Amino acid sequence: MDDIDFEQLRIVFERDDDCADPLEDHDDLTLVSFHPHYGNRHGFNDADELKRYARESNCRLFPVYCYDHSGLAFSLEPFSCGWDSGLYGYLVATRSIVDEFKGNKKTPLKKYVRAVLEEYDTWQRGDCWCYRILDRHGNELDSCRGYIGEDWCKDAAIDAAQQERARIEKARQHRVKQFIRHRVPLNQRKQIMEDFT
Repeated sequence: MDDIDFEQLRIVFERDDDCADPLEDHDDLTLVSFHPHYGNRHGFNDADELKRYARESNCRLFPVYCYDHSGLAFSLEPFSCGWDSGLYGYLVATRSIVDEFKGNKKTPLKKYVRAVLEEYDTWQRGDCWCYRILDRHGNELDSCRGYIGEDWCKDAAIDAAQQERARIEKARQHRVKQFIRHRVPLNQRKQIMEDFT
């Protein structure tokens, strides 16, 4: 992603290699995989045991498919290439979230699960970003990390830069009022004001 010059500020974008797994934020969804190469530790011996558990605890299972070719891609629907894709595992929706989404026609549970899986897919492909906002001297004014997807990071960075410009402008106006109040000569004001971007 290219850096942005924004009203005398510079927004620098960098990859975030320490971005947290988005599924860790979802206590109501767990990805369980029995894939021979990418399976995870979950305590189930096989898919049949997981299905029994889901029935007994009123959980809902969503099959997760994986396309494995120069990287991984995940989807709730099977991929068209049978050679490099197949069933990866299941997203387990807890009873509490199943109950929460019952009767919700605007955002059905499957739509929510699909959005979470898309975020996970983006994360595991490494599309994770952070930004830094620098003044014209290269001093860091603000930064934030942990954005999954370029668009999220870019939007947040521009919003933060706008807030930073507003803060700088407010401080500049305050300084000008102090100059007037204390009758600072004009020839001294310019040098002092150069501190403000």
